[in-house]
Amino acid sequence: MGNRAKLKTRYKYIHFEQRDDTFLAAFHDLPVYLVVTNKENKYLGTIQWFEPWKEFCFFPCTATLWSKECLSDIIDFFEQLEKGVKDDRGKKS
Repeated sequence: MGNRAKLKTRYKYIHFEQRDDTFLAAFHDLPVYLVVTNKENKYLGTIQWFEPWKEFCFFPCTATLWSKECLSDIIDFFEQLEKGVKDDRGKKS
């Protein structure tokens, strides 16, 4: 995913940290991201490729609450990831 370096990863209340996951790398070459709070650096969930749906999905931790603004930030991050996947697929053709 060539667009990775250009991703916006920090938002007002949350940020996304790329995780190197060698187990998942065996199944696909797409990154895994942790969703973390800015204030206390608490882990809130994961964004990763979900093969059955052929798209990135958000896997929140149990007992987490989500504001409209944070959900909007996650959607924005998804859109960046999708654009990067489409750009990479276009380069391979």
